[in-house]
Amino acid sequence: MITDNTIVIFTSDNGSPGRDGTNWSGKIGSVKKYGHLPNGSLRGYKGDIWEGGHRVPFIVRWPEKVKNGISNDELICQVDIMRTFANIIGYQLPENAGEDSYNIFPALIQENHKPIREALVHHSWNGSFAIRKGKWKLILTDKSGGFANNAQEDENRSVLPGQLYNIEDDIEEQNNLYKQYPDIVEELKLLLGKYIREGRSTPGTIQQNDTINFEWKQIEFIN
Repeated sequence: MITDNTIVIFTSDNGSPGRDGTNWSGKIGSVKKYGHLPNGSLRGYKGDIWEGGHRVPFIVRWPEKVKNGISNDELICQVDIMRTFANIIGYQLPENAGEDSYNIFPALIQENHKPIREALVHHSWNGSFAIRKGKWKLILTDKSGGFANNAQEDENRSVLPGQLYNIEDDIEEQNNLYKQYPDIVEELKLLLGKYIREGRSTPGTIQQNDTINFEWKQIEFIN
């Protein structure tokens, strides 16, 4: 049947919105009084750099290939759809296409494999960047970067230059470990700088990055 060999993907572009002063979903937190938590326990909303702004469902139905009722904790991004579909139909992407797209087909069919993606880069509404590698997530701002824009402060009430979370142990991003693990902070900063300089996060020929003089391109770690 056609339905057995048809891929259906259910996902979302961002977490639930909740900006003050708009008609998206009222003021931040306004629906909680009705017992509705659109982002569950995740911190933040659409536009924020926290998990509530980026972690979304990714459900695949493909009876001919994907087993029913299975799950996978592989780190993926929607940009991976491009290279995955190209692989499925046997199309070779050119070097200057899908520079951040990985083939996640092995994860879909539960094939034994090493982690597909080395790291994942995302950014907030105002352009604040974060990079996730394994259990670590580094955020290059002390705020949300979006609409819930309060600063993260340590126990001494001094604002930190960034945020570092162990997502495996702290998916709600409540325990900022930026000061405790400077080596992890430096490692992730350098990796993000490498991706920026090479114009890609996948293996391949170095590509020309954008030429717009964004403020984030002036920060020290990418020099």
